[in-house]
Amino acid sequence: MMISKLGDVDIDPEHPFAGCKLGREKYAKILTQIVSQYDSCVLAINSEWGTGKTTFIKMWQQYLANNEFNTLYFNVWENDFISDPLIGFIGEFKELSKEYNLDAEINKVTNAASKLFLSTFPTLIEALAKQKFGNDAVETIKGCTKGVTDVLSKEFENYEKQKNSIKEFRKALQNFVDKCDTDKPLTFFVDELDRCSPSYAVKVLERIKHLFSIPNIVFVLSVDKKQLCNAIKGYYGSESLDAENYLKRFIDIEYNLPEPSYEDFCNYLYDKFEIGTHINNLEYGNNYKSFSIKLFQHNKLSLRQMEKIYSHVSLAISCNKKLECDSLLFLFFVFIKVCHSETYISFEQKKYEEPQKFVNALEPFMPKGSPSFDTSSYVLAEAICVNFPQFGIYSIEDIKSKIENVTFGKTDKKAINETIESYPVGRNPSFTYKTLTEAIDLLINFD
Repeated sequence: MMISKLGDVDIDPEHPFAGCKLGREKYAKILTQIVSQYDSCVLAINSEWGTGKTTFIKMWQQYLANNEFNTLYFNVWENDFISDPLIGFIGEFKELSKEYNLDAEINKVTNAASKLFLSTFPTLIEALAKQKFGNDAVETIKGCTKGVTDVLSKEFENYEKQKNSIKEFRKALQNFVDKCDTDKPLTFFVDELDRCSPSYAVKVLERIKHLFSIPNIVFVLSVDKKQLCNAIKGYYGSESLDAENYLKRFIDIEYNLPEPSYEDFCNYLYDKFEIGTHINNLEYGNNYKSFSIKLFQHNKLSLRQMEKIYSHVSLAISCNKKLECDSLLFLFFVFIKVCHSETYISFEQKKYEEPQKFVNALEPFMPKGSPSFDTSSYVLAEAICVNFPQFGIYSIEDIKSKIENVTFGKTDKKAINETIESYPVGRNPSFTYKTLTEAIDLLINFD
């Protein structure tokens, strides 16, 4: 099995949400109704980084295309090497022009846009123009970029000329959009805006506001609003800046994309990373999914953190097919490594010889156990059994004696003792915390 990242989801052109395991098609339908009611607006889809926004908007883009919308997609983070985002925007319109045979109209748009470029690197503009627009626009752009410093100075000094250039661009763009044969607004997706450099993110927003506010174009910005606000504060060098109010200048509608349930997402990850196949040789594999849901929910993990944990478990176990370990214990310590690396390193460095400190370090992360199977008590007992052999304590009686005076919180001491009693059955007695962490850290291969 090839292990792929979360965003690599195959999208069926005919049924774009067929592969969505998060139940998000209903949100696409709502958003489609929203954009259908506007002939011009900027819609921001807000969700934290790592929550699958890119996958969602690509599915929605295909959904719109299937419903006779013209759509464009531009990942600004992947293209922020371009000195001016306007180049990338017009490059996407160039692709649309091929569908409608609008060469003359798009050339007028590129020629008008060439007068608005802010770049100070004429050679780069020329190269990018050839790549994005074709040779037709190059001579115009070269003429506009000679003596950049002088040209820009004159542009700023001549306010009327700037206004006329903007009007010319908007008129050419409006003419182009009107000739695209559809009665629905062109939907332009701008993805990963919050991951750009602060200056580039602000430039993107300004370009959209000042140049693309024309009928029949709806911009959809995929953002992590919190991170975008931080970028804006960084750009202006002021932590006291009210970035949210600043964004309202550019965004007409904000839509908070609901996060999927932990159960839905864990079910998706379990299937995606083929965990059931990998943990066949591990104990309590049938409880893996339910424990992961409780563990992640209790610790309020992000989708990205959950994906990293599942991915790491899949990789580590598939590389160590002869590993004798408990699936719940393995999952728990991968969680510690991914989300609480300092605690994980402390275990590796043998800093928890004192039982009470060991329990205090782990118990806060434990979810509440169920009456039928107290997973938290079970996993903590398993952790105790692999930790204390590091300090020369191997026998069951010695381990039980070691924790006799330990005060437990949410976990049940009786259940812990019962687990310790049965620990060696069917297990390699030499299995220790060192063996566990070496497997997790990909330092051994049992094949």
